[in-house]
Amino acid sequence: MKLCSLLYVTMVASAISSSSFATITYFEYPGWDCPNHGDYKSFPTTSKEDCFQECLNDQGCSAATLNYDQSRCWMKNSTTTFEPNNSVIALKAIAIEDGVDYTGGDYGSLPTANAQDCSRICFLDEECRAFTYRTSTQTCWLKNTIISRNTYPDAQGGIR
Repeated sequence: MKLCSLLYVTMVASAISSSSFATITYFEYPGWDCPNHGDYKSFPTTSKEDCFQECLNDQGCSAATLNYDQSRCWMKNSTTTFEPNNSVIALKAIAIEDGVDYTGGDYGSLPTANAQDCSRICFLDEECRAFTYRTSTQTCWLKNTIISRNTYPDAQGGIR
């Protein structure tokens, strides 16, 4: 998979449950498209914020692409490969939950400054399905399967 000018932006989201909050990190791929991969819904817009927000509000949406030539947002329930297209921006979100540890499925770990960096590394790694970031050790644990979701005060977890 080729990536061009990968950008990421972090936003604070509303509570996922009564006891945990999530930070939403969304990734932008300017000039890249996932054509005909998992398209299930589209709507007219020229705003990447509207396109991204609609995807966030739809549980079936795992990514979206905004086609500026068509003035249309394409919501996707899966993504596989990206192809160059200068009139498109691809958008993908990952929620990082405070106090959440995804156990098992570890295939790698590395030091990172924060959970957002950990989520970015997971997002760029095709094998990664989830991650847990331990704040006390500043360690990012990459997971290729999700065995269980547990509460752990020193952890921040997310699913790709």
